[in-house]
Amino acid sequence: MTADAALFHSINAVWTCRLLDFAMPILSDAHRAAPVLFGVAPALAASLWFARRRAFEALLGLALVVGTTDALGARVIKPLVHRQRPPDAVLRLPKAGGYGFPSNHAANCFAAAAFLSALYPPLAAPLFAGAALVGYSRIYVGAHYPSDVLGGALLGLTTGTIGAAAFSAARRSRRRG
Repeated sequence: MTADAALFHSINAVWTCRLLDFAMPILSDAHRAAPVLFGVAPALAASLWFARRRAFEALLGLALVVGTTDALGARVIKPLVHRQRPPDAVLRLPKAGGYGFPSNHAANCFAAAAFLSALYPPLAAPLFAGAALVGYSRIYVGAHYPSDVLGGALLGLTTGTIGAAAFSAARRSRRRG
């Protein structure tokens, strides 16, 4: 057994408890949960109203960064790598389809964390902690090997950092012009 498979087995089948069995599937697919849809979405709308242009630009940049990250992972890297998902997983969510490397959940969360923490540095710790928890949850629920999550995190950090640099450069250029 490789170190990757051994760590996967430990997280997915050994280091478990009822509380995590309940919480990790929710965390893993939080983007589909009612609190996100009915809590985060209105909060973002309110921030748009109060901060207007600056918040709108940041959300547009975030959407572009996460969309680019998602497309690179799902449409470019996964078809090239063809890494199968763990076959012997204890599944805590319906079996995920497609290939496993990289984890797009991890990639998207780390891209968002890198982008937003560059714009709002005081939020860096909770943003990266949240991204790490989502990554861990993808292993816990049986959808990915640890290296899938690590690859997704690196992809997300790269695209998020590049996106934040481009966003900041565009903002500075607009101020000068």
